[in-house]
Amino acid sequence: MGKIRYTKQPDNYGCGPIAILNALKWAGKRATLATHYKALVRRCKSKDPDGHEFNGTTAQNFQDTLKYVSQKSFTVEKVHQPGINRIRKELSKDKAVALLHLNPDGTSHYTLIIGLHGKEAFLAVNAFEDTSTVTVISKKIMKFWTVKRKYLPMAWILTKASV
Repeated sequence: MGKIRYTKQPDNYGCGPIAILNALKWAGKRATLATHYKALVRRCKSKDPDGHEFNGTTAQNFQDTLKYVSQKSFTVEKVHQPGINRIRKELSKDKAVALLHLNPDGTSHYTLIIGLHGKEAFLAVNAFEDTSTVTVISKKIMKFWTVKRKYLPMAWILTKASV
């Protein structure tokens, strides 16, 4: 399999559907913005039926959609408030982590974490608005993202299905 071409979100409230689209790509499935994004937005309920944006994807709608599309591609394990060491441990086993975390501005965001970068950093997809699609995330940022708050962070550990 060649290099995976991950996708950035095209709008303000699409981080949940894009994390799922990129999880499919990570698992080796053909998934594109043009053919899959609108269906994922509908299933995640990120927008109303007329295409007006809501406030994004709820954790429950994200999980339901992730499990729906994961059939035969990957398994999903939800982890409430994982620490940085748990995420590192899962990534070291060639797993991915879909992480719902808080940003410094108080908004929440879904980021797909696909690997480790050296001993201290992480590789993340669609982590920030003004960066490349795949970004190196420092330990400092990951520590901020994994600070335990009332409901956050939430993580979904993804394990590729055996072929």
